[in-house]
Amino acid sequence: MKYVSSMLGLFFVSIVFATVVPQKKDKELLPELTILFNNDDQVVLPPDLAFGFEHEFYAELLLLSWNIQPGYFIYRNKVAVLCDQNEVKLNLPIGKPWQDEVFGDVSILEGEIEVQIDATRERSDCSISYQGCSLMGYCYPPQKMAL
Repeated sequence: MKYVSSMLGLFFVSIVFATVVPQKKDKELLPELTILFNNDDQVVLPPDLAFGFEHEFYAELLLLSWNIQPGYFIYRNKVAVLCDQNEVKLNLPIGKPWQDEVFGDVSILEGEIEVQIDATRERSDCSISYQGCSLMGYCYPPQKMAL
């Protein structure tokens, strides 16, 4: 009987602890507990939230924009637009010099970026690719999408 009581007590404590300790997906819901129980974990945003990329076609203009969150950046030389399999020249800002472990001396883009492209081509014939990282050291694979 003593064994059964001990097991039930342990089971009860386990259930209570499991309901109090937040899971990684709950970090935004319970920041106080996250700091308490997960202070070594680092939250890395998904690329669509980290870089906030959007595009909009107008009559003869394609507008590309990024709203890059603090603590994140994209590599200037990794941004490319292809239309009809031809690379389109982009007028990107110069960016900030950065010493990268993998790519060496590069220029990075942070904050809000907006680029306009003359778009006389069909919308379905264009695509974009870009790559970025978080300052915490996580680098994303190249992001590629049709425009």
